[in-house]
Amino acid sequence: MSVLCWLVKILAWLTMFMQSCEVFYLTVDSVRDSCAVILMSSRSDAERKLCKNVLRLHRASFTKIRVCGLVYADAALELGIVGQLANYSVVLLQFALL
Repeated sequence: MSVLCWLVKILAWLTMFMQSCEVFYLTVDSVRDSCAVILMSSRSDAERKLCKNVLRLHRASFTKIRVCGLVYADAALELGIVGQLANYSVVLLQFALL
């Protein structure tokens, strides 16, 4: 029973973390899109320079968050973990019922 509670707790924390990461990624994409719109319109030179610098910095250094340098922290990670947990549970049930 305690293992089940532990798994539920870990999956809840993982869900909250992945949701925060997805909100962050969506915000970064929104900023990039806003800068692209500003560059297309007629704005002041300072605004255009700022947007060019933001886009340049995004291109040069933005990467998704990596967990322990192994996998990217995004919505696909949680789906993969739940899938592996389900597969492992099925295998354990097969061994228990044989």
